[in-house]
Amino acid sequence: MSAAIIARGLTHGYGEGPVLRALELDVAAGEVLFLMGPSGCGKTTLLTLIGALRSVQEGQLHVLGHALHGVDDAARVASRRRTGFVFQHHNLHRSLTALQNVMVGLEARGLSRSTDATEMCRAALAAVGLAGLDARRQDKLSGGQRQRVAIARALVGGPQLLLADEPTGALDSATGREVMAAMRGLARAQGTTVVIVTHDPRLHEPGDRVIAMEDGQIRSMERELAP
Repeated sequence: MSAAIIARGLTHGYGEGPVLRALELDVAAGEVLFLMGPSGCGKTTLLTLIGALRSVQEGQLHVLGHALHGVDDAARVASRRRTGFVFQHHNLHRSLTALQNVMVGLEARGLSRSTDATEMCRAALAAVGLAGLDARRQDKLSGGQRQRVAIARALVGGPQLLLADEPTGALDSATGREVMAAMRGLARAQGTTVVIVTHDPRLHEPGDRVIAMEDGQIRSMERELAP
């Protein structure tokens, strides 16, 4: 199986010493990987480097077959177009409907002019359990529904990679499990590689790899189960 992410000697800091310390990581294409660890261990920094939201300082990083070390802004923008993002707070546009918010995801990937763009967005909403709520605005949705819209926005158009930083952190445990299942179901159907930062071990299900970070490095394999 080919690798979607390869990090070698990845080191990154913010002026008070490194947050990542010569980190090594391989993520297979199509894998759903959970990344755990205490606050400040470098999980979010690693996610933002993989997502081309920051420049690589030291080491090598290949994402979806493209180098992200030593590249310019244009290369990072191109990498972001191949990636979907889900964060703890949904960051939906308040004035837009659910369908329009999902369309933002297509616009980010340069696909909004497709002749079937609207149907793609409706299908993404249906895939996360929101069929029929196309015209509903943010203030008429529950917290779980808002996060489902954010997931549909991140995965519409079939990005090759999905990065999620505490995507259920603002939800109760039952809603969090439902949202995680919706996200993983759609990602699995599309063959998307997924990296999820979470503090909640209750969200893990068989078939995923769970690794632990500490002091800017991968410290242990919590669990590795066959698909």
